[in-house]
Amino acid sequence: MAQLHQDGVSQRWSMPSEQERTLSCAVAMMDLYKGERQREINRLEAMLTRHWPELLELMELGTATQLALLSEVGGAAQVAHEAARALQVMARMSRGKLKPEVAQAVLASARSTVGIAPIAAELEMLRALAAKALTTLASLQRAMRKLRALSKRDVQACAMATTVGVATAAVLVNDIGSPEQFPSARAYLKAAGLNLREKSSGKYRGQLKLTKRGPSRARRYLWLAVLRLLQSDPLVRAYYVQKVARNGGRKSKAVVAVMRKLAKGLHASARSGMPFDSSRLFDVSRLALS
Repeated sequence: MAQLHQDGVSQRWSMPSEQERTLSCAVAMMDLYKGERQREINRLEAMLTRHWPELLELMELGTATQLALLSEVGGAAQVAHEAARALQVMARMSRGKLKPEVAQAVLASARSTVGIAPIAAELEMLRALAAKALTTLASLQRAMRKLRALSKRDVQACAMATTVGVATAAVLVNDIGSPEQFPSARAYLKAAGLNLREKSSGKYRGQLKLTKRGPSRARRYLWLAVLRLLQSDPLVRAYYVQKVARNGGRKSKAVVAVMRKLAKGLHASARSGMPFDSSRLFDVSRLALS
């Protein structure tokens, strides 16, 4: 390290600004509540699968309406017994947006569920878990609102948020750095741990692998962003399908390839101020678009 400093290639460390530290805390809080919510939702799904499986088909798992119904009214037997109250709770929590036929289907499923009737202790646990998940959801929503407000102050984060969302954009800026700090897309990929290097061993011989030297959380959020783009962007989907075919059906390698393309596009878009355009990432003439 001393030799690097003597050669003039080191840089003086500077304390992050208050805005950067505030953003870092906001990202950490969001990630904390997301982790808690996922664990609670997983446990709730297991209990509903056992005691009221029909509710999982009628209402999206973990919504405020579903959680309030379970925590305030109870399981299937309680909902069937207190139908009027159950309807009031669903109408209040959905702000009148829940379709009447869905609400009636929930009541019907409560009366005819094939799930195992919970004992008193299991019902208490179900209600407590739903109440805790509802509290965590509210905390996550507050954290997201704060993060959204902070991201509006960062030009780079705003530019990326239109493509990958506020949460992912904030994580990328916080964990990797602002794209304006990196003179090239190659440097940005390297900072994210998305650059390739040859890996040879007894199992692999001369294969290119990700270095994964950058922040793992940023790669995790980029992975999820790619999965969303596959559903919404036909160009990204077409490239992914062709990549899967070329890789012998290995979908994870195709997702990683799209991640690298997306990171390059985000870097270019944020630095130039131009809107993100997926057609600039691929040779569109070679994509099989329907």
